[in-house]
Amino acid sequence: MSHDVESDDYRGSLDVESGVEALRRSPAFRGPVDPPDGRGDGPANDHLASIHDSAEEQFAAVAPFVRQGLERGERCLYIADDNSREEVLAALRDRGVDVDAALDSGALSVHTPAETYRRTGEFDRDAMVEFWEDTLARATDDEGYAGVRAAAEMTWALDGGPDADVLTDYEATLNSVFAGEEYTVLCQYNRERFPAEVVRDVIRTHPHVASDGAIHHNSFYRPPEEYFGPDDPARDVERMMDSMRERTEMKATEQERHRYLRRQYEIAADTDRTFGQKLQALFELGCERFDLELGGLARIDPETDLFEVEAVSGDHDYLVPGARVALSETYCRVLTDDADVTGVTDPADDGFASLEAYEEFGVRTYLGTRIELSDDLDRSLFFVSSEPRDEEFTDAERTFHQLLGQWVKYELETDRHKARLESKNDRLESFASMLAHELRNPVTIGEIYSRQLPADENPEAVEYVADAFDRIEAMIDVMLVLTKGREAVDGCVPVDLAEAAREAWAEVDAPDATLDVDLDRTIQADETYVRHLFRNLFENAVEHGSTSRRPQADDAVEHGSTSPRSQAREDAVEHGMTDRSDDGVAVTVGELPSGFYVGDDGPGVPPEDRDVVFEAGYTTASDNGGTGLGLAFVAELADVYGWEVSLTEGASGGARFEFRNVERNQ
Repeated sequence: MSHDVESDDYRGSLDVESGVEALRRSPAFRGPVDPPDGRGDGPANDHLASIHDSAEEQFAAVAPFVRQGLERGERCLYIADDNSREEVLAALRDRGVDVDAALDSGALSVHTPAETYRRTGEFDRDAMVEFWEDTLARATDDEGYAGVRAAAEMTWALDGGPDADVLTDYEATLNSVFAGEEYTVLCQYNRERFPAEVVRDVIRTHPHVASDGAIHHNSFYRPPEEYFGPDDPARDVERMMDSMRERTEMKATEQERHRYLRRQYEIAADTDRTFGQKLQALFELGCERFDLELGGLARIDPETDLFEVEAVSGDHDYLVPGARVALSETYCRVLTDDADVTGVTDPADDGFASLEAYEEFGVRTYLGTRIELSDDLDRSLFFVSSEPRDEEFTDAERTFHQLLGQWVKYELETDRHKARLESKNDRLESFASMLAHELRNPVTIGEIYSRQLPADENPEAVEYVADAFDRIEAMIDVMLVLTKGREAVDGCVPVDLAEAAREAWAEVDAPDATLDVDLDRTIQADETYVRHLFRNLFENAVEHGSTSRRPQADDAVEHGSTSPRSQAREDAVEHGMTDRSDDGVAVTVGELPSGFYVGDDGPGVPPEDRDVVFEAGYTTASDNGGTGLGLAFVAELADVYGWEVSLTEGASGGARFEFRNVERNQ
């Protein structure tokens, strides 16, 4: 019977990584977990000590430890003493371990010290070593498990157990037993219950220590040959010196890593530099970081065997912008995807000595990555040197190079997106200009002929025709502002905002609504566009503010109305309808310290919709002919003039559009 690994993350990994190395990748632990440096002749092994002072801290380490063993297809044992079997299973279950399935399959079992450490009646070191060897043989040879993983509560040793020296001698002996075998064992010590001298010796006999949510490489670990061997002060002094040097080097390396990352961020975030300037700065930074001579970017295409240099950081006889060479003649031929960083430090030994890049270009060291692009040829970001490099590139160097590649990819894709967007905008502006020109010609002709219609025979029909032409002209203006922005606004003249508001109101078909203007501000603007702005805001208020909206002009025929908008307003005045009725909305245009506002007393706009109402195409009145362009025009015109526009709620409810930074006419 075999027990397959459950998680793809660990499938096939048992031959190349130990249990502790796998734990390095577990998000349950803070890290990194550095492998021990193999002091003495014995190999490193997966013998861990959990030093904890609470059940919470204890199971925070045990749960991911057991869960990972199950995922790796290992036979998992738990030896309980300080906690009962039920408490252990509950703690594992609460932390995401599928306890029931593991118990049913036999992959997990819980034992007592009487079944393990004291199975012969009292603790016997040799008997316990035999227990571990038999357990591994049975699990791997007979039951098909990938290995044995055990978590043991060691508090049994406090209850008439062995002397402290016997216990720690046993722990030291296990390092030889576990070496090179498929064991991963976590010995759990509660520091609140064990004497400090015992905990100290436990730490000395375990290559790794789990504590406070992290797994630590134990620099105080003593391999069996040292632990059982004679005292060697010279060796201890050398170890202390090595430990201090290692700590200093690690700190210096970490500081250097942060320094380069900070400089990379500063370059990438510099808004005053162009992409090319940033790229050159990052080339120089990479050359400094990797101690190489030249950085470059090239277009590559494996299908056509293309390698074309786009940019380089310095002078080179062959690697110059525009230079082409067969991709198969470069080190970049080995690049597979944008997640891969390839380093070549011994090209002759790696089979590159016959390449043109080696023979003619003189490249002896290479570090590169492939940048995959969706709508363009891929790129290769590379750093090279004519001098060989004695050491392989470190993981930190490869990671830094990968970050550089990710930034280049983002910038290239962003530039391509901007270029496509600009091209679309140019085509849209050209189309809008052509359409405006083509529409205005027949509209102008239509207006000329409409003035020759006999108004005395059907005055309402004549006025409808004139209103329709005016509406088309207004829509042309709106379209031009939305597509061309500032280019659509030719000249500015003094515009009295109060007068423009009243003129716009006269064009709105709203006999049941009222307008109150309390504004004294003259600005420099295009009078037609300002009037369109007010009209769009007024129509929006009437459309959404009335409790029973009156049909618009294009709905009038359907509902039997034959009066044009101006006639409808005259009818309203004649019948005393200047005050708001139960069906109308009250619209107010008022003064702000640096601008003006347009408000109504309708139902208002929900807070979550106040930003999207300015987007082109957004409308809640599509069934009534709404295009979703009116408020988009308002926002675009405000931007053209440098105004700040916002939508809020008025003092008495309703929608209130506020315009600030509106300069007065000087």
